[in-house]
Amino acid sequence: NILNQPLNLDTPAWNKISPEAKAFVQRLLNKNPKTRPTAKEAVSDSWLDLTTEDKAKAMPILRNAFKSLRSYQKNSVMQRGALKFISLNLLNHDQEKELSEQFALIDSDKDGVITRQELTDGLH
Repeated sequence: NILNQPLNLDTPAWNKISPEAKAFVQRLLNKNPKTRPTAKEAVSDSWLDLTTEDKAKAMPILRNAFKSLRSYQKNSVMQRGALKFISLNLLNHDQEKELSEQFALIDSDKDGVITRQELTDGLH
């Protein structure tokens, strides 16, 4: 029963989740409603904010990603398929984590999709 069991984030499903994200989830799933954050407090949580340092760190990567996307768009179907295979199967854990973090930096509305506007904003 979820009400009687402690929250366990030390499972394989949570291995790739950052400690900060885990802490945020733990705050949201606090069983005590008096100490659990309100919706307003949750959306204002620092974990959801990007610092200027985070944005600055992402800029060179974003510019390279944008150039790569333009190049990728010009490739043939076979080339795109090969690149997709490589990106899905040959990244190590650290590379995959960095790629996910960079995606999150660009995805400003956190809907899991990068719009043209988000990509453009990320480059400025």
